[in-house]
Amino acid sequence: MNQSCAPRDDLSRIVVGTAGFGGEYGGIGQVSEHEIHDLIDVCLSVGLCIFDTAPAYGEAENRLGKWLPKQAQIWTKLEHHLLPGPGLAADVERSLEASLGRLRRDRVEVLQWHNWPLDLARDQYFARAWQSIGRDPRVGSRGASTYGARDAIAAAASGLFDLVQVEWNLLNQGVVRELATGRLPQGVTIAVRSVFLQGVLWSRGPLPSHLAGLGYSLEALRRIASDWGVEVGALAIRAALDLPGSPWVILGLNNASEVPMVIKGAALPHLTREQSLVLTALDRTGDSMVDPRTWSPSPDSPGPL
Repeated sequence: MNQSCAPRDDLSRIVVGTAGFGGEYGGIGQVSEHEIHDLIDVCLSVGLCIFDTAPAYGEAENRLGKWLPKQAQIWTKLEHHLLPGPGLAADVERSLEASLGRLRRDRVEVLQWHNWPLDLARDQYFARAWQSIGRDPRVGSRGASTYGARDAIAAAASGLFDLVQVEWNLLNQGVVRELATGRLPQGVTIAVRSVFLQGVLWSRGPLPSHLAGLGYSLEALRRIASDWGVEVGALAIRAALDLPGSPWVILGLNNASEVPMVIKGAALPHLTREQSLVLTALDRTGDSMVDPRTWSPSPDSPGPL
């Protein structure tokens, strides 16, 4: 998982999420071809060289394949909801081949199982397929994206994955806290996503009515950021970068105008212990309001993911 672009401070640990590249994923409107091209150019120019995608993100792989130069790195995932059984190894192979075709590449740096559940840990068909893909020269490292502490902890402890992708933001800190209490096997790294809680922590305007329950937490965060003289988005990024173990930080971006905030966040000083304790008090782990899967109707995203 070495980088092909020259690192620039903490920017070297930030991965560009591409859910918005493909269509109506997560309630966000489709990003135009022009916006994608400009975003990729700006990202590469500042040292953001890794892009996370998936077949589930509509046309995202196709669009990355069209515009992303070879020196950049790609993390992708297998097709969503692959089922265990005698044909699983063939399904995994087919999914990888299809992704490589769309990405116009011979290799991906990380291949992830999309929404890996603990139930697969002892499944013989999964074990065979996953061992086979681990020997495939077209795959640099194997990863899993997970939801919830149970699956994340199991994935990290399983020895099956080099990378485990988990949800984390200032209002939902529980999974990373649970992971930090254990001892990760050597070679396993963590990537955090949903740092902006589907744009809620980036938005400067009012929340949609069905997310009004997040209002008091968002206002508290805004007051903290104002008192510290920083922007909320930049503070969210800095807090993610300061998590234990120096994790990868996946930020879903939709256009080039959002990149300056990423640079600001990465350039902020490390949080003090006192500041970290203040932000810990914002945590609402276990509250359905901080789980976008429970949001209905799905909102138009007010900003990056």
